Amino acid sequence: MAIFESFLRMLDTKMRSMKRKILLFIDQCPAHPADTSYLSHVKVVFFPSNCTSHLQPLDQGIIRCVKQCYRKRIVYDRLASLEAPKKISVLNAMNFLNSAWNSIDANTVINCFNKSGFCRKLSDSAVVEDTDESVIISKEWQQIAGTNVTFSDYVDCDSSLFAFQQSSLKEILEQHQADANQEDNDDDDDDDKEQEALPIPTLTAALEAMDTVRRYVCSFNVDENVINPPVILRVILTRFDFQHKN
Repeated sequence: MAIFESFLRMLDTKMRSMKRKILLFIDQCPAHPADTSYLSHVKVVFFPSNCTSHLQPLDQGIIRCVKQCYRKRIVYDRLASLEAPKKISVLNAMNFLNSAWNSIDANTVINCFNKSGFCRKLSDSAVVEDTDESVIISKEWQQIAGTNVTFSDYVDCDSSLFAFQQSSLKEILEQHQADANQEDNDDDDDDDKEQEALPIPTLTAALEAMDTVRRYVCSFNVDENVINPPVILRVILTRFDFQHKN
């Protein structure tokens, strides 16, 4: 099942459990299923194929806000590993993106919808607050990239890239053959990949890591709201391990 279709089914199930029915606007994209008749509590409406970005809420600031928050986390991660550089794993990138999205204020999303015309009259409060993250982390950014490239340039570096493309039948067949050949090559590398897999840490190792984080945080004069999360996570890990074993 495609990722987006799985999301739609999950959303539909959630709305059904809440006894709600919603209207979902999405853009024209090959990754979006054309048939959504299987949904009972989510009605999908597609934007016209020639719809301008001015009518799409995501293009009114939501995407850029997420990219700012995501790439700010990458900057801080790079700073933390300057002495021992390491690659950012796919899992870390996913966690950064999830954290970035969760940090977006609901009012930002509402204002972007209002700016796109999802209201009868645009109020004075319906303005997207585009926080200049390049000013907030200017010193940190300069330690990594210097002064030739701004953080704002980094945020927008892939703005002109296409996220998808329409493929012809010939291209689809060629890609299918290439994928089949790649699967054969991947089978030969399975043993090597298994050896490279990192072992799952024990509960003791995880708790020791959390204690290290807590001691590090406590070495600074910080508010208790910063100290509490490592302590709370320690309790959650212990409870989760107990439930998993029982």
